[in-house]
Amino acid sequence: MPQGRNFIGEWFGHRIFPTIKASEQDISDFLSHECPFLSQVLRESRKCVKSENSLGVCTITTTTVETKDWMVCPYRSLDLPFLNRVARRLFAIDGEILVYPVVSLAERINELKEAYAAGVTPIVFFQDKLGGEINLSATPQSPELSFDITLVPLRFVDDEIRFRKFGIYEVQTMDFHGSYRHAVTALRNAVDLHQKDFTKVLAANPEWMGRNIEGPNIANVFKRTFYQLVLKFRLAGHGECEGVALGLPAAVWDSWAPHLNAPVLVPFEDYFVLEGTEPGRLANSWIYVFETETASEGSRESLGVRNAIRVDVGALLANAFNDVPEYITTNLITFIHQSILSRMKQAYPQVELDDRA
Repeated sequence: MPQGRNFIGEWFGHRIFPTIKASEQDISDFLSHECPFLSQVLRESRKCVKSENSLGVCTITTTTVETKDWMVCPYRSLDLPFLNRVARRLFAIDGEILVYPVVSLAERINELKEAYAAGVTPIVFFQDKLGGEINLSATPQSPELSFDITLVPLRFVDDEIRFRKFGIYEVQTMDFHGSYRHAVTALRNAVDLHQKDFTKVLAANPEWMGRNIEGPNIANVFKRTFYQLVLKFRLAGHGECEGVALGLPAAVWDSWAPHLNAPVLVPFEDYFVLEGTEPGRLANSWIYVFETETASEGSRESLGVRNAIRVDVGALLANAFNDVPEYITTNLITFIHQSILSRMKQAYPQVELDDRA
């Protein structure tokens, strides 16, 4: 396996790196450009909605140090069993639920009514291409906000739908430097030219899957996300917002560790909490750390939960803005002095660190 590079790991929902699980029978999906995740939730065939430069790219797999999957398409998160699990947690539902995108509401109305009458909780969700994100405009006292996925449980009164509560599910994808264009072009050319032997040709040319793909923009994603994350976690349990969940690929959660002082997770009931928090006083705010189930045999891998973490926002802020600065000032000042000294000596050699505090 090539090392130290970045590759398209899942293409049109099929695993192609580091193991090519896609079979010759899957070639039609590559040729038709079908998105399996949008097709699954809509129960009809839907094409990938991404631009030509990133068409079909679900996951980038990096092999620097160790192999990691980074989700780069938000629709990859539409894994229905996983989404159902998040919805059950947010609304504390033990019984059966039925989750649909809101754009299917009219078409599925009879099915939902029958399910509700049988004791099932119907839930609809809004997402960018599935009814649109729910947005809040900026006011003098609050910034503009949008929610990746908004989940709304329904009840029926005769033929009328009633709703009040809602939950928020955020999904963190990763930005990569550069473009996927060269790798996508190589794959599309390969599947056009070698339809019958595509997987064999791909296995012989793994560099095609990583052509010119640069590394993940880890620091930028954390900085861009953290403010929104804390603000939305604060909404949980206030007013009609039942709860907030953030779905994080395991690779992203691991990359956040230095920004959060390598947080220690403590088990409690069927989830984890940050060390030092009081589980009994936590809001309904969650981080779901997930990873693709690469050990499965099929080329379309499910999302599995690695950790469900109930979040104390105060502890999260303390980790980021108290513990990290304290660690730096206690342990890393020497490196700052050395860096200053080295640079200063380039300008004027006769300089040393002052012994006096």
